[in-house]
Amino acid sequence: MNPLVSVILPTYNVEQYLDKCLQSISSQSYKNIEIIIVIDGATDNSYDISKKWEIHDPRVKVIYQENAGSGPARNNGLRNANGEFILFVDPDDWIESEMIEKFVGYLSNYNVDMIISGCIEETYYSDFVDRKPVAFNEKWIKSAGDVRNFYIDLSLMQAILAPTRILYSKQIIDKYNIEFPDLRRSQDIVFNYRYYDKIESLFISNDTFYHYRMDSGVYITKLKNDYYLVLLKIFSECCGLFEKWNVKMDEDKLQQFYNQYFVLLCYSIESCILRNESIAEILENEEVHRLTKLSKPVDFYHKLMKKNISLKNEDNISRLIFLKNFVRSNFRGVFNKLKRVNKY
Repeated sequence: MNPLVSVILPTYNVEQYLDKCLQSISSQSYKNIEIIIVIDGATDNSYDISKKWEIHDPRVKVIYQENAGSGPARNNGLRNANGEFILFVDPDDWIESEMIEKFVGYLSNYNVDMIISGCIEETYYSDFVDRKPVAFNEKWIKSAGDVRNFYIDLSLMQAILAPTRILYSKQIIDKYNIEFPDLRRSQDIVFNYRYYDKIESLFISNDTFYHYRMDSGVYITKLKNDYYLVLLKIFSECCGLFEKWNVKMDEDKLQQFYNQYFVLLCYSIESCILRNESIAEILENEEVHRLTKLSKPVDFYHKLMKKNISLKNEDNISRLIFLKNFVRSNFRGVFNKLKRVNKY
């Protein structure tokens, strides 16, 4: 088995990381690949670096588009992909040399519609790098019913939130016209459950070949004030899929799924508060209260958040969030030092 694998990189202002990423892909032990770099209106040297690689390696194809976001960039890559299988890599990450060869081997051995692996999360601080392997237990799921029943497990494992470290069938993507929605956040989740809805088998490997670069800064402050609407749309569509699939979900896991999205909703609210934006519109949203009612938080902070969201008490919510961030800011340095000590 020697299928062509299309590796797609949506690229925007990552000049300091791009060479390492492309080197890791170009030097794969599996050679039958094409590398599609979609320059998403980058204003740094990403385009020039990519064009040099296009000259250096004939398997590289560079496409330029005006800035539209990573979802449309990946869609552009899919439209130009010739491979039987698709692998997405973010250009500030890198992959180990045997990753694609191992994935193709799993295709040969298990003949599945989707392959999922773990990763190594690399969080970069000013004076050290915290590397955390995230590995899954190996599992071969052979029937459509079992695949559907396993979606919540994968969501709770955070195995299908990102499109990276997953191998997709181009035939399935084309047959059902599966695309990334035009969203600036969480479009990956939507693409994955749209694809997942159409598959009948999958293999989960215990590999951690993918190195995922993480920012040590506060991610939630980068969320838009209407991000909660995206979350509600995703949550609603997932619940719709559960009804469509008509499989019996484990009640405890289903509750954890509700809790997972309530926590994400709290992140969206925190983002607004930390930017001094009103959350009045969020607190008046009926779907926000539906999700809040379904949730059963287990930690004290989210229990208090649930109570005050239900009461629409913006002042108490603000106090909770500022207290949480005060504690986190004042103890982060101590926590990081402890992690650094434990690494040596």
